[in-house]
Amino acid sequence: MAKSAIKAIGNIIKVWLFTLLIFNGSFAQMPSTTNSIASPFSKDTLEALPTQQLKEEAEVPITEEVGPSTIELSIGHNLKQFGYEVFARMPKVLTFQNIPVSEDYVLGPGDNLIIYIWGKLNRTLSLVVDRDGKIVLPDAGIVYVWGKSYGEAKRLITERLLAQYSGISVEVSLGALRTFPVYVMGEVLLPGIYRITPLINPIQVLSLAGGPKKTGSLRKIKIIKSNGKEIIFDLYTLLVRGEPLPSITLDGGDIVFVPPIGDVVGITGMVKRPAIYEIKGNETLLDLIELAGGLTPSAFIYRVQVERIIQNERIVILDIEFSNYEDFNRKARKFHVMDGDFVNIFQIIPKRWNYVTIEGNVHKPGDYQLKEGWRVLDLIQAAFGLKKGTYLDNAELLRYTGEGRRKLISINLRKLLEGDSTQNIKLEEWDILRIYSENEVIPVDSVTIMGAVFKPGTYRLLENMRLRDLIFMAGNLKPEAESTYAELYRTSGGRLNIIPLDLSSKEILDMPLMRNDIVHVRYKP
Repeated sequence: MAKSAIKAIGNIIKVWLFTLLIFNGSFAQMPSTTNSIASPFSKDTLEALPTQQLKEEAEVPITEEVGPSTIELSIGHNLKQFGYEVFARMPKVLTFQNIPVSEDYVLGPGDNLIIYIWGKLNRTLSLVVDRDGKIVLPDAGIVYVWGKSYGEAKRLITERLLAQYSGISVEVSLGALRTFPVYVMGEVLLPGIYRITPLINPIQVLSLAGGPKKTGSLRKIKIIKSNGKEIIFDLYTLLVRGEPLPSITLDGGDIVFVPPIGDVVGITGMVKRPAIYEIKGNETLLDLIELAGGLTPSAFIYRVQVERIIQNERIVILDIEFSNYEDFNRKARKFHVMDGDFVNIFQIIPKRWNYVTIEGNVHKPGDYQLKEGWRVLDLIQAAFGLKKGTYLDNAELLRYTGEGRRKLISINLRKLLEGDSTQNIKLEEWDILRIYSENEVIPVDSVTIMGAVFKPGTYRLLENMRLRDLIFMAGNLKPEAESTYAELYRTSGGRLNIIPLDLSSKEILDMPLMRNDIVHVRYKP
């Protein structure tokens, strides 16, 4: 193990030993009321305890939980707990000292003020506010700045110096900010004591401690002030709704405490953010769906299924049924989810409605919206009409009659185009209109060539096609072809005739071909 890792573990152990000693000695006297907890840490105690010193760049431990948590295993269905990945994805190094300081920043002991003087007098003063809250300006006296805003302190210092010296200009800026220890305890990856500046907020402190563990709450994080006052904030305010958290200023001795996680509910299926969510105890099904980002457009709203654990003994299935969208909103607002529930939002039946289809020899085949009053001719026109070479004596309209069943309706396109209204049938949902080309229906004349050519096969017989044209289509003769002798198989009057061919003869090559001719080019012996 690396020395740095051993040292880090040693520091953590020291922190816990000190913390346990203090907790045993102080919390035993704590009152039972949760809202009046007195801080166990005095100023002397704070100075005595080891701390994680805040530098200009604080390294965030890469330590994170590996594998599914016990809660994820309990809910199952491969769901992850929502929100914890935010801390897992924090950059390794967080920069704190470069955070801009506003004019409202309240000064206190330990803050460093840098004063630039130029003109008839050129000086740079670096003054730290002492424990009495003052700074001493050479030749200009004492200025008390504790509790004053940065903007007000700049004004007081500038006025004092301008009153003392003539012909000068003054600029005041903040140097290093004061630091103080805070305690990060409870369900975090690296509990301990961290030294921070007043600009660091509770989320940044949590990130220094590695963030809450998956056994820790994201919704009831406590800030216990040194005077015993508790502030509770909910990270879901930021993570779910994108709203800023309440402005919380940390002071020396404050405790950031992450309690154990509360009730949890899993939701999967047709929601925008399936996950396991922490609930506060009174959420409804509608509240849970809102936490999950809402329903997707393909959510089936007529039935929602809930798996519920009953008295740690068995899992039961609850089906909540709805008649329409309004009924869904009404019932989902009244149905309360419970700790350990698993909610499944089903998908709508993946069947499309309100369309008809045209296939085959048209310019734009495909699916079209079934419009009010549409007939066969309307669909053909929507598909940009028939292509050249369409077979007009018959088309097929396939009509849906039930799951997996259709009936065939024949349509004469020739009569339809001539204005016969009996052929212009009114369309129904899911109708399929098939338009054929002449080539698909009328047999195509062909000829065949085989043997010593590069591309033997059957080719369409074109008008005025000659033997030489067929040989050319077949890639020409191979070098090993017998050019002086080939055979033509031709059917005439029901009889097969074999005609010898001399392929070196121009007259033979110009010979016209007939339907179903077969040419066999032999190889040289």
